[in-house]
Order: sequence, then C-alpha cells, then structure tokens
Amino acid sequence: REPALGASAAEKLAKVRELDASSNALGRPGAPPIEFAVAGGGGGLGSSLTSCDLSANELSSSALHAATLPSSLCALSLSLNAITALSPNVLALRSLVRLKLARNRLTKLPTAFAACLPSLEELDLSHNQIRSLSETTMGCAFPTSFGKLRELRLRSNETEIFALGPRSLPALKILDLAANRLKSPSEGLCALSSLTNLNLSSNQLASLFSSTCTNQRRMWVPAGLHLLSSLSVLSLAQNAVVDVPPALAEALKDLIEIDIRCNPLSAESQQVLARIAAPPSSQTNSDKIQMGVRVKASMAHRLASGLLLGDPSIAWDLRTLRAVGVTHVVRVADDAELGAHRNARPVRSDDPRLAESLRTLGLLTDCPDKIPDSTNLSDSPGGWLDPKAVRDAFLRTARVVHPDKLAPGASDELRREANIKFTAAKAAYESIAEAARTEAVAMPTFREIRYHRVPISPA
Repeated sequence: REPALGASAAEKLAKVRELDASSNALGRPGAPPIEFAVAGGGGGLGSSLTSCDLSANELSSSALHAATLPSSLCALSLSLNAITALSPNVLALRSLVRLKLARNRLTKLPTAFAACLPSLEELDLSHNQIRSLSETTMGCAFPTSFGKLRELRLRSNETEIFALGPRSLPALKILDLAANRLKSPSEGLCALSSLTNLNLSSNQLASLFSSTCTNQRRMWVPAGLHLLSSLSVLSLAQNAVVDVPPALAEALKDLIEIDIRCNPLSAESQQVLARIAAPPSSQTNSDKIQMGVRVKASMAHRLASGLLLGDPSIAWDLRTLRAVGVTHVVRVADDAELGAHRNARPVRSDDPRLAESLRTLGLLTDCPDKIPDSTNLSDSPGGWLDPKAVRDAFLRTARVVHPDKLAPGASDELRREANIKFTAAKAAYESIAEAARTEAVAMPTFREIRYHRVPISPA
C-alpha cells in the first residue's frame, strides 16, 4: 500500500511504467491488500504502470481478489504463488499481452478467459494442475478464441488430454507441453499449422500419429505431427517412440532441429534420422529440404557381434538399452571425468585461470587471508568445482564484505573499501560461473545392467 507522499513524489510515482515487487510476502495473512492508483485518479503508483511482477509473494486467490490492479497493465507475472482460481480483477485487464501464472495451483481457467483477455499473446501456465486442456478448461469455447496468442507454455501439469486446435489457437507459434502424460498427439494438436516450435518431451508418446484420422485431399489419413508444415523446432525427447515416418523430413520442410533422444528407436528409424541429418555434400538437389536439420538422437551403431557404440544419451533411458539388447555398459573417459560428482562442473579447482577468483572467495587452502569457515572445493588436488560450494562461498563472503554490513556511522572510506571488496567478490563468482557453464553429469545406473569403467589418460 502506498504511504502518504508529497505532491512531487506522487508525480514521480505516477510516471513509473515497470515495477518489480516480487518476493515481498505481500500475500501473507495480515498484510494489507495490494492497491495501485487508478488511471485518471489523481496520480500515484500505477497510473502509468504497464508491467508488474508480483511473483513469489505467497498470494492466495483471496489476496489476489482483494488487490487493485491498474487497467493499463500489458504484462503481469503472478508466478510462484498459491493461486487456485483467477479473480475478476485479472480478467478485467483487457490490455494484457503477457501473463505468467507458472507454479500455482490452477486446475482450470474461467469460462470467459479468452473473451476477457483479447490482447493476450503470451501465456505461461507451467507447473500447475490442469490435467485436461480443452476449449472449456481453457475458456475458449467456440466462437471465442485466443486470436492473438503466439506462445503457450503448459509443461508439468500432469496433462493427459490436449483437445485444443486451430479454432481455439489460430495464431499459436510456440507450444510447450513437456513433462505431461500425453500418450499420442491429438487431432487438434496436429492441425495447428501455424506452430513453429513444439516441445512434447518427457511424455508417454509411443507414436507420432494421432489415434484419429483427418481429411487430406479427399482422403482420410491418420493425423500426425507430419501435418505441422510450419514446424522448425520439434522436441520428442524421453518418450516411447519406436518408429519415425520415412517421409517426415519431406513433410516438415521448414524443420531446423529435432530432438528425439532417449526413445527406443528401431533400426529403421535410426536410418531415417541419419538421412535427415546427412550433411549437404551427401545430398542431391532434390534433397535440399533436408539440409541444415540438426538431429539430437540416441544412436547405437553395431561395430561387431555383441558390441555396440552409442552416444551418452542412450545411457539415460532403460527402454532404449532394452530395445537394443544392452546388458553391459563400458564407459571410456578421462579418469577425473569418471569420478565427477553429479553436480560437478568440468572446471578444475587447480585451473590457474581461476586461482585469483578462488582466492577472492576464500576457496584455496594456501590463501593467507582466507575467510573463516570456508570450504575447499576439492577432496584432492585438481578436484572438480561444485557450483553449490562456489555459491555458498560467495554468500559467506558477501555477508562479511557487503557495505550494508558495516556499522551505522561508518566512514565513507570504509564504505568505499567495502564496496570494492564486494565488487571483486561478485566478479570472482561470475568468472567461475562463466567458466563452469557446461555441466558434467555422471551416468545413471540400472540394476539389470552391469557397468564397467575404463579410465584413459590424454596423450
């Protein structure tokens, strides 16, 4: 709630267009309701507001209902709260273009959702509890539709049914349905011809075809993902797909990337993917539609009787291992990599490029001015950096050197010194994080598979 302010301060607040009020516990019991100034109401915070972030505020549906939201909002984030239903004050924001509702407790949307938010272009409903996605649950029953919606994110909702099609989502470009319980693509999904980016990873898909048929050129043919003619990026990783249609590349002429890792692909399907990923030099003029396609797939090549060569992604899916008859897994790698912790990064603690940064954060045992209680990152010389240990070291350092930790009345010189130390600690943390971007993750193990490791030393 806005406190009493002078006229000049109120005028300045009235000009604020973007506000980040996340992580402030505004929805806790006993907290005053959220109140913004209404446009034309004499000024104050909210009069010109177009973007507001209210994520991670412990907001319940009742707290959201009691809030006064400015009608000028174009972007609103309500993620990471405890909202079970949308209130009328949100549905009244007809200028809203971007709405984030991820990580709440929604099971469905209001029946008039699409009609109330006609300007909506981006909608994030990830990590909720919407198990059935139809025109009714999405509030877009005919003739109403999300006419301008370009991006829809619905991952991790335990969704079993997706019954939306072009009548409801005529302009959709990006659809994220990852980590749900879909068993086959629906006829409506396969008819979303405007889609350019589709993520169906981590579902239960056994086929790229729908269980229903569609009318194509006066012939009834199975509906399938091959009908998404505008698709450029397709992710099918971690499903149960066995067969890839040989004509997939010909049907998806704009395809740039397909991720189909961790699927029990048949030998024929692997050959199809190999042809899709063939370099331009090996293709004829008639095959130009296949040029430039990036294929991410778990591949197994038979080198000899009983000996397969596969990429690391195969080891993550037991179904794939069973499909190709794998009983033993032998991993050949550098000795240090084989011993890497699951959360380790491929940056060694004895890397001379990081010595100064590690010393700044007190993570070198030979550091003379080491901060008390710091922890060495490696169990042995040259060990792997653990990102959690690095982050904890930075937080420990910040609690000691941050200017806000100085006693009240500290001199300007002390504050300058503290600011220099904190800036150096932050730069050290960022330099280590930059060097540790790629994560080295240990392979999983399954009881029915026997594992062997062969360490090698680089020449």
